[in-house]
Amino acid sequence: METTRESNTEFDCNVVASLLDSATVLANAGNTGALIAGVGCLFGDPQIYLLVFGISLLLWGAQTWFAVRTNICASLFRDLAENPDAGRARMDDLLVGWSLIPQSTRRERTVADRSVGALWFLKNQRILLRIQLVTVALGLLLKYLKI
Repeated sequence: METTRESNTEFDCNVVASLLDSATVLANAGNTGALIAGVGCLFGDPQIYLLVFGISLLLWGAQTWFAVRTNICASLFRDLAENPDAGRARMDDLLVGWSLIPQSTRRERTVADRSVGALWFLKNQRILLRIQLVTVALGLLLKYLKI
């Protein structure tokens, strides 16, 4: 028995939106790391602590930007799931007008094309969070070892 894979735009959009919702959890982890780094900056005298924790705070800012963009994408995918055919062109018009996507990407994009772009934000947010938490751990280790 042969099986075929049919695309269900509403389902696909909801799956992508669900994945993108994980950005909130990542952002909360980043916020916790930023709090630890902020306290480390306040109570760390040597400049190495300030440098390491300061880098962590900069990474937190960038990670937060990706979290906001990922959250926007999740909301847009939910909206697209409700109106998959007529909504795509209008959505692109609005996104170009608000400078959220470049004019050059204004073409007929499939849900798969849109998913790649949205998941790019989530991937980069995850990478920045990992680097941020490693710098926080490094700062705490340096503080503990009194280096």
